[in-house]
Amino acid sequence: MTCLRAALLGVSVLVCGCSNDPVATLAGQLKAPDSHTRKAAAKGLEERGAAAAAAVPQLAEALKDPDQNVRYRAAKALSKIGSAAAPAVMELAAALSDSDIEVRYFAAKALSELGATAEKAVPALTEALKDPGNKKCRYYIVKCLKELGAKAAPAESALRQVSQDEDDKVRRAAMSALKHIERHTK
Repeated sequence: MTCLRAALLGVSVLVCGCSNDPVATLAGQLKAPDSHTRKAAAKGLEERGAAAAAAVPQLAEALKDPDQNVRYRAAKALSKIGSAAAPAVMELAAALSDSDIEVRYFAAKALSELGATAEKAVPALTEALKDPGNKKCRYYIVKCLKELGAKAAPAESALRQVSQDEDDKVRRAAMSALKHIERHTK
């Protein structure tokens, strides 16, 4: 390592209080004052996928960032982390009503990876399913509800509506989710 790189790393550690752990460094940068740094940090965590699981709390907080690009990258990073993103379930549920469709899409995708741990998101998933602006998100919303089985029973009415969706993939997924829910509620 050159002296300059070592000095820059030392300054980075002093400034953000981070260690040589790149995930911790990037997680710390999600609180940076400028949005470009926050967006780059979220993208860096996204690229690490499941290896960025330690940053779930910071990414969950970044879903509330005033910059749409930061929220988008945070949602996408959580979707790539997979089931380890479970502690962010409520923040992901709230992101289903974000003003940006890409944030909503990746929040739905992340929730679909959580299985039974997404139970608390059923009300938000149900509302998101009813929103005509969520056309792009419907498949992942339905997939999540199906994984929840009987716990998704409050969403049956919304799923019945979506079982008439113009998108064949969404329609088939909704019918499958309804069968799955009915099988697990009996």
